Amino acid sequence: MRIKSIFKSYLMLFFMIMLCAAGLAKDKQVNSQWVMAPMNIDGNPADWEGDTLTHEKKVKVNIAFRNDNNYLYTLFQFTDQQYISSLTMSGLIMYFNTQGKKKKDYGIRFLKKQITADEYIAILEAQKGPLGDADKEKIRANRSYIQHDIKLVDKKGNLTDPAVVEGKSSIFRAVQSKEAITFEFVVPLERAEATAAGIGSEAGNTIKVGFEWGGTTKEMKEAQLSRFGAQNVRARSGGMTSNPNQERGVSGQSAPLSSIRRRLPKKYDFWVDVKLAKVE
Repeated sequence: MRIKSIFKSYLMLFFMIMLCAAGLAKDKQVNSQWVMAPMNIDGNPADWEGDTLTHEKKVKVNIAFRNDNNYLYTLFQFTDQQYISSLTMSGLIMYFNTQGKKKKDYGIRFLKKQITADEYIAILEAQKGPLGDADKEKIRANRSYIQHDIKLVDKKGNLTDPAVVEGKSSIFRAVQSKEAITFEFVVPLERAEATAAGIGSEAGNTIKVGFEWGGTTKEMKEAQLSRFGAQNVRARSGGMTSNPNQERGVSGQSAPLSSIRRRLPKKYDFWVDVKLAKVE
């Protein structure tokens, strides 16, 4: 009996050591390449020809980094559309940590979305001031526009517009082809203030970068609750009873909320260590 007890103790110790080793495993390190001139951010993967792409096998994504003294440039390329999930609704978040930790205290969300002509007018006027009637009519000739929206994300998942810092802004573009969906990002290395879109590091340093997409965002949850509340109101006004554990389906039949939750898009994320290039 004593031998069995000792054997079990050693076995438990072995598994604990293995678990600790797995927890301490380092993330993949990627070396950023130095660029001599600012890159054109247009979502064109041809601009990255000659770079060694790092492949994240579990989600079939290619990534690469470049930098100068002012900006970090990132290529993020989906090679299998099954891992895109609800990217069109959730957007892609890049988290940055300069202390080498996987902390989601600060991130930048990049979301490509469709907006109305009037929404586009409001954005332009907020940036450049009032537009004339002729300019507005010209814009309204198209019913919708594509906006490349950028928001800051805090550790609670709250979204805010980044502060405008003259000459230092974050930009992204996304282009879809038959082979892949390619994103290009540029983020300032300097973080001029807490509410600005920047990393807070310098060329030559190593930073930890996290990527996250899919799942259900706060905006999506609020929209679901709003739809569910409206359906309850319609059900009551029609003389129907409403079960708090059910939601009306497209066919008119009630669907349990638990089954709706199971159909929610999956969330994906991964982290890498990025060694920023520096020219001595």
